[in-house]
Amino acid sequence: MRKNYAALIFIFLLTLCVGWSQDYKFQHITTVDGLSHNEVRKIVKDNQGFLWFGTQNGLNRFDGYRFKVFKNIPNDSSSIIGDKIYSLAVSPDKLWVGTITGLSIINTVTLDVIPAPNIINHIGENGVLQLFCDGSNKVWASTENENFIIDSNSLEVQQILKGYRIATIAKGFDNSYWIGTDKGLLQYNYFTKTILKSYELGAFNAYGLDEIFTNSYGEVWITLSHGIYRYQSERDRFIEVFNSPKTMNSIAENDAGDIFSAPMAMVCIYTLGLLACLNRYWQTQKTTYP
Repeated sequence: MRKNYAALIFIFLLTLCVGWSQDYKFQHITTVDGLSHNEVRKIVKDNQGFLWFGTQNGLNRFDGYRFKVFKNIPNDSSSIIGDKIYSLAVSPDKLWVGTITGLSIINTVTLDVIPAPNIINHIGENGVLQLFCDGSNKVWASTENENFIIDSNSLEVQQILKGYRIATIAKGFDNSYWIGTDKGLLQYNYFTKTILKSYELGAFNAYGLDEIFTNSYGEVWITLSHGIYRYQSERDRFIEVFNSPKTMNSIAENDAGDIFSAPMAMVCIYTLGLLACLNRYWQTQKTTYP
């Protein structure tokens, strides 16, 4: 809940950061409008442009005017596997739906649930806490105790990183991945299936706000517990980004919220109630107050 509310506030504050001055009027969408439940855990957009909302009681596809609701129908394999949605990811023409009782895949063109007996055999009825599509044909899925990479075309499944609980994943350069786990941060090479390095930043919480953010500039930013970290590639280390009352151009607060790689070569960091934006070209920071 907190993560979704923070994301909505962040989107609004981001518009202030990039200099737009017009007022925005938000439309509140609830069960009265056809949403299956008011608690929305996850929002994604598919490659057809439709929005999908994962809620506590069903999956919702929104076309801008109305909702189509997907729910589990007992003993019906053509329905989604569960109603309590915890994670969502999008690959070409597919929506990956992580529920507390397993994983379903929906064809976003036909809106049919894709049969995936091989995936069910591996994941079963375990809750899928984390889903990540890396932009190619690989989808990463994690439960409480196991982690998998699924080929989005063949639906073949391979298990990886036994003994780790993955909370968040981001793709880096040179086929490497940054993976936040309950045992710390890993740099992982997919092709060699090896951990390149482990960084002792602390445990990542799959149920919290801990996230890893990468961008086309090669930057890596992390929100972890109550801190924000930036990767120093020249020293191969992470440094914590602090708020300094004596420095006008420091971040607004130390409590982590969300990070977004914004237009105009900017990185925007949303902390609790305040937004700070860093301009890469000028290396200056602007703080916006709500």
